[in-house]
Amino acid sequence: MTYIGIILVFTLINNVVFSQLLGTCEFVCEPGNALRKLRLGISISAVASITAAVIWVVFHGLLRPLSAEILLLPSVILVAVAVTAVFTRFTHLLSPGLDVALGDSFALMFANCVVVAVALSGIRSDYTILQSLVAGGAAGLGFMLASFLLSSVKERLDVGDVPETFQGAPIMFISAGLMALAFMAFDRALLVNLVG
Repeated sequence: MTYIGIILVFTLINNVVFSQLLGTCEFVCEPGNALRKLRLGISISAVASITAAVIWVVFHGLLRPLSAEILLLPSVILVAVAVTAVFTRFTHLLSPGLDVALGDSFALMFANCVVVAVALSGIRSDYTILQSLVAGGAAGLGFMLASFLLSSVKERLDVGDVPETFQGAPIMFISAGLMALAFMAFDRALLVNLVG
């Protein structure tokens, strides 16, 4: 698959929020505006890319030669935690205000299932290291797109007239479901027609 195809697949077709329902706690439970969600999405995109590339090296350089593929999931989790810790420290040194702007979500980003799912998907799809890196970034962008869209909807719903029964999480899950239906329009046949 071409790199443009990988970007389209992980951003639109296999969007981690709308097709796999991963990372939904971020926009349902966590308060915050759309700008904060964009910042978090960029951070997750960077961490997912780095984690996917490092896991590719660990899997192909260590686990597969030792026939220890069963250790893939613990390895992904450990690498995700390590990459997030380094990324958090590096970001804090460069821009101390960024982690304050992102709040508690930034500290808990290592536990985000999006990062783990993308790293596992890159290994299971038998991507090269560069394809894994691109897939991680594209999945992070897909998460950012979904998070931004749903945060924008939530801001509108907070000032709108929503029946009391549907206020809060119920209306957000309904909105997410409707957006997931809209994202189903992007399919592999469309991808083949666009990029071959």
